[in-house]
Amino acid sequence: MRDASAMRDTLLRRIDADRDRLVRFFQDFVRVDTSNPPGDTRAGAALVARFLDEAGLAHRVIAPQPTMPNIAATFA
Repeated sequence: MRDASAMRDTLLRRIDADRDRLVRFFQDFVRVDTSNPPGDTRAGAALVARFLDEAGLAHRVIAPQPTMPNIAATFA
């Protein structure tokens, strides 16, 4: 259980240290129209991809439907 607590504390410190950038990202993201219908999420996915690019985090786009792409990323 101690490991989970340490991971939680580390995550909270990282969020706090990057608070302004994260708040700006979420403000921008909620302004993007991804409503369904029509369900076109390309602008939202592009915003997420730019955010990940700027952070230097690898990601990929998975788009079985061109207007509804998903972003997959992992980081440690």
